[in-house]
Amino acid sequence: MDEDQEKKGEGKGANWVWYVVLSSIILLSVVMFMVNSSIYRLKYPHLIELLGQIQYEEKGITDRLLTERETTNSDGESVTIALAGRIEIPSTSKPELTTILSGIRSVQVDDTTVQGQVLREVTGSQTKAPEWVDFRCNKSDDEQTSVELRQALDRSNVDWFYSDGPTFMNRYGPFLIMLGAIFLIMMFAARRISGIGSPMSFG
Repeated sequence: MDEDQEKKGEGKGANWVWYVVLSSIILLSVVMFMVNSSIYRLKYPHLIELLGQIQYEEKGITDRLLTERETTNSDGESVTIALAGRIEIPSTSKPELTTILSGIRSVQVDDTTVQGQVLREVTGSQTKAPEWVDFRCNKSDDEQTSVELRQALDRSNVDWFYSDGPTFMNRYGPFLIMLGAIFLIMMFAARRISGIGSPMSFG
């Protein structure tokens, strides 16, 4: 009798450990999903377009924009072009909404991604005031793209630097967490089905 009660107590204790582990993994997965979903996904052509319409007076100073830029045309002649200081991106899923980008800062560049912050405003039925938001942009790792991006960043006087790229956990962490959660759930179910003699069984 006492041995049966002791086994039941051990089984219940083991159950609590599994519940805590599973709950922690699920909570961590939800947090990582919310963090990733809050990052604005910027397409590379829109990034280049934004850099083409922005030039700060001084590198890293994001509150003083120039309204025109000196450049050369295809004939090598010096010309002056007007800078809009912003771009508008219509929503493909909600035609009534338009995203306006009018600033960029803290840019980090690695082989395949560009990250930083953009000043974003959403207009339409759900108008939102301009705010700085984190963005991520995927790009090609070929030399032509790297040169194009570097020239656009330097020309715009944007504060930027090269980064080491995403770490192993940043790249594969969410997948490994979900894989671990599935594995633990399967073990939990298997122990529950195995019967009273299992450490996972209830009394």
